[in-house]
Amino acid sequence: MDSTYPKMNQSNISSGKEMQKLTSSLDQLSDEALWQFDMQLETEAMSSLRRRIREILKMDTFTDDHKVQRRIRWVQAAHAAVKAGPGDIVEIGAMEGDSTVEFCRIAEANGRHVLVVDPWTAGTQNCQGHEYDVFVGRTEKWQGNGVLEVLKAESQSSAAIHRLRASKWAFALVDGLHRYASTLCDTMAVRDARVICLDDMNMPPVFQVFHQAADLLGREGIQDPMKAKKWEGYLV
Repeated sequence: MDSTYPKMNQSNISSGKEMQKLTSSLDQLSDEALWQFDMQLETEAMSSLRRRIREILKMDTFTDDHKVQRRIRWVQAAHAAVKAGPGDIVEIGAMEGDSTVEFCRIAEANGRHVLVVDPWTAGTQNCQGHEYDVFVGRTEKWQGNGVLEVLKAESQSSAAIHRLRASKWAFALVDGLHRYASTLCDTMAVRDARVICLDDMNMPPVFQVFHQAADLLGREGIQDPMKAKKWEGYLV
């Protein structure tokens, strides 16, 4: 045995009185001091998460398909947000469920849940009418085992807003209607999420909400530094 390690004998084991003294000292810490300590840990964790999001935006996705590129980054960001602390995943606007499947895999592996909010109304933004059936076929496994909850409703409805505010979110993807009022309402409904991703930043209303929400919520807005690739932005 390495002689640098002390021998475990009665002389170097803390006595009951010493342990009581230490416990008493900890008990005397003020709530404010404990809060400050917790805030320091949270600040360090969020700094690490921001660094990870920037790395994700720079990663090589090995494809020229912008839709696939974004989905890969969303999934990586969701995984980082889940690993950073408690909370579930919410997706506003799911279409055929390509990203939902990946979110469900992350949730299932980490003991979390996924909520999808989408009305799948034919004739609205990019929705032709068949998308919901495709979504159900792709995600029935996770709807059946309780990992996935689906709310087929407008995200600005009172029922949807109430549901969105009722849970703690690690990651929120805002990819619903790209109108200003809709995007702002969706973003504010998930404002407490650890990471909020707004997709289609090339759309002026989404771009406007992203920067306004960063100011309103005191979040850092993280985007791809290359203007041609500003497809999504992250509020962290």
